[in-house]
Amino acid sequence: MEIKLEVDNIGCSSCAKAIETGLRHTPGVGTISVDVAHGIVSIQVDTEAVGPAVRQRLAELGFPEKAG
Repeated sequence: MEIKLEVDNIGCSSCAKAIETGLRHTPGVGTISVDVAHGIVSIQVDTEAVGPAVRQRLAELGFPEKAG
């Protein structure tokens, strides 16, 4: 399944690389795609239960999910 998150602080390809690298070893995470222009992170996950761990890891990396 795929989850799409709109996140803050994505401004360049280095940000995208940091997100991809930071999420790569999160259990249950597969393919990661970052749309820098729109601030969207698309992630293939094994199960919906992985979502909270992904959101927490993004926040730890400095890219929290946008509110609201």
